[in-house]
Amino acid sequence: MPSESPLEQGVLPLAFTESTRRSSDRGHIVDLDSMARGYDARDIDLARGVLEAHQVKLSHLYDRLSCLSNSRTRLLPHQIEATHRVANALRPRFILADEVGLGKTIEAGLIIKELMLRKGYSRLLVAVPAPLCVQWQQEMKSKFNEDFIILDRRNFYSVAASWGKHRRIITSIDFIKNPRYAGEILKTVWDIVVFDEAHRLRRDYSRVTQAYSFAEQMSQKCEAFLLLSATPFRGKLEELYYLVRLVDPHLLGPHNSFVQEYILNDVTDGDSSRKLGQLRERIQRVMLRRRKVDVGGFTRRFARTIRFDLSPEERAFYDETTEYVRREYNLALREKNRAVSFIMIVFQKLLDSSTRALLRALEKRKTHLEQSMLGPAVRAAMKQSGIASLPEDYNPEDLLDESDAPEDMLDNLEEEQRRSLKDLRREILTLNFLIQLGRKVKTDRKLIKLKETLARLKKEGRRKFIIFTQFRTTQDYLAAQLQPELTVTLFHGSLSLRAKEEAIEEFRHSTEVLICTEAGGEGRNLQFTNILINYDLPWSPLKIE
Repeated sequence: MPSESPLEQGVLPLAFTESTRRSSDRGHIVDLDSMARGYDARDIDLARGVLEAHQVKLSHLYDRLSCLSNSRTRLLPHQIEATHRVANALRPRFILADEVGLGKTIEAGLIIKELMLRKGYSRLLVAVPAPLCVQWQQEMKSKFNEDFIILDRRNFYSVAASWGKHRRIITSIDFIKNPRYAGEILKTVWDIVVFDEAHRLRRDYSRVTQAYSFAEQMSQKCEAFLLLSATPFRGKLEELYYLVRLVDPHLLGPHNSFVQEYILNDVTDGDSSRKLGQLRERIQRVMLRRRKVDVGGFTRRFARTIRFDLSPEERAFYDETTEYVRREYNLALREKNRAVSFIMIVFQKLLDSSTRALLRALEKRKTHLEQSMLGPAVRAAMKQSGIASLPEDYNPEDLLDESDAPEDMLDNLEEEQRRSLKDLRREILTLNFLIQLGRKVKTDRKLIKLKETLARLKKEGRRKFIIFTQFRTTQDYLAAQLQPELTVTLFHGSLSLRAKEEAIEEFRHSTEVLICTEAGGEGRNLQFTNILINYDLPWSPLKIE
């Protein structure tokens, strides 16, 4: 029989014990990553267990949360519990994965404040989706009395020239993932790094996004590392693996072993169910996930499906467009034409949104194909003049559930030019037919049902309504149709940060309806209203949540 390792005998290697003692003396975390070199995964797990036991023995010295007396907000028990667990951890590196509405921003603020008070941390970087920068800045000031500056293109080089003066930074994920700016940020050692909406940090074995690559490098350069996401698992275990790897590179083991154990196995057999349970337990070491049903004290949600019947003209338009999308999508798959398959997915989503949005997109598609038949010289001239530029409706922010590189779409759409003139003519004829059908639709049954619903709710005393749609064309159409009977505010990703804040305040204080694209669904505090209408449902249940 093989002899027991020192760890199995309950003996910690000198590297671990000495580092633990020195780190405890300084009040800093133990750098397990650097100490782990030279030990296999089993030894690392055992060492972590011994260190955690050591931490429990000393926890009475750290139990009191200093940040509680400095917070300016009403705290909930689960937020205090999260702060206690992270602040007392040997390695404050966690995924905060509470459900939407449970206050992950407050939790992160409490943790930041506690680590500042307890460990003297001062260099802080918070990376969030661009629309949330101002909100984070305001929350940190109003609730924790901490001043953060927003880092962007306008002030980047002046701030980077004096990092010693600017120690609390909020910036957008899309901004700092740019290698042009990331290099300067990575030159600095940070105490705490936070990524909000961390599910945007996507990676799989074959593809690493710029955002993930930057987060991975930042993870190695900071003491405390927090990822915030209500949807850390989006259906792909491999993406979850890489997200967990950001906070603990060793927890789930080598990639090949993880894939073999949890992905390639048949998930229907009992052994795999047991393994998935074990995986859940392992991830819980670094992930805090609470649900509203567990926390309690929240208003119950009532969901209703409002049905309506299409008119004969709408039904004909819907059926013929669906057949067109099915045919062209299958053809694109056979020909490996990513551009066309993408456009067909968009058309199907538009079909579920509004006749007006779909009709406009079909007309633009027809114009695009007609330009494609003019020859490369004419196309190049038109593109240079802006005539053949990508339509606004093809903005991935509004059209896709997932998109990391919108600039790639322009290159992909050039694949259109490889199609034969015969194929282009055939599709143009189909588009002409569909456009004629669309123009025959004079009654919008879906819009009528929306107006009836809003009128009924107003009679019941409701005064604030949020309407979600995935498309800017539908958003503009609804705004025009609902006014002047209702006052309307629009919110979408193309607004400046200031305009977004003004739109929320306008809705809060004066208008009755806020019509949002997906940009309004991330991290916004809209709890002063309780009626939400999904005018077109996202295909992903996670988007609905």
